[in-house]
Amino acid sequence: KNDSDFRTQIAKIKAAKAEVVYLAGFGKSLGLQVKQIRELDFEGQVATVRDFVLKSSLESAGEAREGVIFTSTDLDKIFTNRWFWETLEQDFNKRYTLDPSNPAFSIDGIGIAESYDATRILLEGIKIAGSDKKKFFNWLNSLEQFNGIAGTLRVSNREAWYPMRIYNFENKTLLKH
Repeated sequence: KNDSDFRTQIAKIKAAKAEVVYLAGFGKSLGLQVKQIRELDFEGQVATVRDFVLKSSLESAGEAREGVIFTSTDLDKIFTNRWFWETLEQDFNKRYTLDPSNPAFSIDGIGIAESYDATRILLEGIKIAGSDKKKFFNWLNSLEQFNGIAGTLRVSNREAWYPMRIYNFENKTLLKH
């Protein structure tokens, strides 16, 4: 969403005397939630989603990002391959016109890295199985892990995930726990 005023919701959170608040959102609006919750003197812990590390989130949060906890795939792996996904992002943005006001059409480097890995998995399966759907799904179901640019994707019982880490900002520094 493109909401920009979260003060009513924050007032309810404060009135409930919450010790921790988990904020969900994307881009600028996520950063604004963090900024406004700090402006309204919420004293509890603020936790949020991976997208908090996006440039638009961090810029709109500003100094309010201090102490915020969030989960993400291993950013060391992502940033090690930054040159690659930044090139993909630039190429994508040159090729396609997106409405920058619609977060559903926003492309970020982490999402690009994860999408690239997913595409590589599909292409590898097609390379192995050709047009044989049964062979493709047998191969896919046998996959236990995939080393990609976003990290090592683990697969079990038809579910896939990247190992997650917990991060926070302290003294303007991103810390990994």
